[in-house]
Amino acid sequence: MATTRLKPGKLAEVRSVLTNRRFAAYTWCNFISMVGVWGQRLAVGWLTWQLTQSEAWIGVIAFADLVPVVLVGPLAGVWVDRPLRKLLMRWCQALMLVQALVLFTLSVLGSINIWLLFALVLFNGVVAAIYHPVRLSVVPSLVKPEDLMAAVSLTAVTFNLARFAGPALAGVVIAFYGFAATFLAVALAYTIMLFAAFLIDIPSRPWLAGQQTCSVWSELRDGVEYAVSNRAIAYVLAIQAVLALCVRPLGELLPAFVGAIFSEGPGMLAVMTSAMGVGAVMAGLRLLLWEVRRGLANIIILSTALSAVAVILFSLTPIIWLAVVIIFFVAYWVAVCGIASQTLIQSCVDETKRGRVISLWAAIYRGVPGIGALLIGALAGVFGLIWPSILAATLCAIVAAWMYRRRSILDPVTP
Repeated sequence: MATTRLKPGKLAEVRSVLTNRRFAAYTWCNFISMVGVWGQRLAVGWLTWQLTQSEAWIGVIAFADLVPVVLVGPLAGVWVDRPLRKLLMRWCQALMLVQALVLFTLSVLGSINIWLLFALVLFNGVVAAIYHPVRLSVVPSLVKPEDLMAAVSLTAVTFNLARFAGPALAGVVIAFYGFAATFLAVALAYTIMLFAAFLIDIPSRPWLAGQQTCSVWSELRDGVEYAVSNRAIAYVLAIQAVLALCVRPLGELLPAFVGAIFSEGPGMLAVMTSAMGVGAVMAGLRLLLWEVRRGLANIIILSTALSAVAVILFSLTPIIWLAVVIIFFVAYWVAVCGIASQTLIQSCVDETKRGRVISLWAAIYRGVPGIGALLIGALAGVFGLIWPSILAATLCAIVAAWMYRRRSILDPVTP
């Protein structure tokens, strides 16, 4: 089993990352943007429930938001491996801003309906699918190689602080001022990151100079073949796929759990979503400040299994505040697995294929939960939410136990 201990040297790594002015500026501006992303997701989820009172529609909207990354994300990875990264960042932020302003306008006019909401969420999902690998590929360019794990962990901490702050703020704004004010605040957050995309100096990549480019499909195939042939990367991607399909849909279906199972409103939805954010922040701090003594392989597998057990317990409890505590641990173990797997991939990937491999990781991490939410949401329409969620989590635990016996694949590349 993996063990950890506090190490003074880790504090030096954290200081090195925090005193990097470009990384600090990028991280804080990205944090503000992510507050908007998470606030909008809560607002969209609760608006969907108010418009439809349907678990199936909650799953459909989650599908529209997340699944485009599976189809578009790998293509974005090819573009990231070309000299297009800064341009993509600026256009993505601009388009996300436009989408938030359209949601604001429709809410003010009272013209929003479920089909318009679906279309706007799908549009935003496509833009986010392009932006996600861009965002992840920038971090290694801003820090020294020896600071990479600290940078990845710190990025995860700020991402999940936004996951806490965004829903908490959105829940308050919705309760007191309505959906229109929430979408306007989201647009402001995107505006700040749009300015940052023009002002922050992102280092160039010397290996791109003079590099010959093939067709997008040829380069995409080359990246997929590389990921599949690298046994460690393929193993990590497989674990993430199982976790994303069977455990992480709980976060997307949370509005339905809050409304249908616990009979609560947007305030409790904000509390639960924020509890998930706090759990994920604690996971990031653990990996940021504590030295991993026996590698990342055991951490990845153990966190997968424990997150599945936590989902089962969440599905079975009738006590609302106990559910809040349990969902904290769901998010904690999911985040531990995500940070550890991303660190492992970022550390061992070929620099010339980083964008394509990270886009595959992002496609799984962001897109597959939408597929899981769609499937569980559809089953919930027949069997209710509880038993489909338990069945999916049990499958994840079984797969984690099976993969534990094959963890030696990761030994050559784990620290």
